[in-house]
Amino acid sequence: MSDCVKPRVCVCVCVSISLTLEHCSSLSSVTAVMKLSGQIDEEVTRLNAVRNAAMKRIADLHREAERKAEVAREHMAEGKLECVICWKAAKTHAFIPCGHRELCANCVPKMLAEQGDSRRCPTCRQPFTDIKRIFIT
Repeated sequence: MSDCVKPRVCVCVCVSISLTLEHCSSLSSVTAVMKLSGQIDEEVTRLNAVRNAAMKRIADLHREAERKAEVAREHMAEGKLECVICWKAAKTHAFIPCGHRELCANCVPKMLAEQGDSRRCPTCRQPFTDIKRIFIT
């Protein structure tokens, strides 16, 4: 009878060890999954912060563009003659050949320094060859 008991104990111990190893393996998998889940949560948080910063920047740029457009509309409605580049000084120079008088003396060097496709009248987008001072009497 003692022979019958020993095999059962051995089988029970082996099954118990096997179940314990499976449980440890499962715990290891759970731990790994929890670790990955934490890393994913951190990355999602970081990406949300980047997205929010980008959205704020876009909103700021949109407000700035709206403000500049409003100033431009006011200037056009009032017939003001400020430079279309700096909006600070009077328009004293015109683009050649289109003839649009759009620049102050301070902004002429900037426009003349432009190269290639950038050398265009800001009003009609026609390429310019020169900028000349206009005298109005």
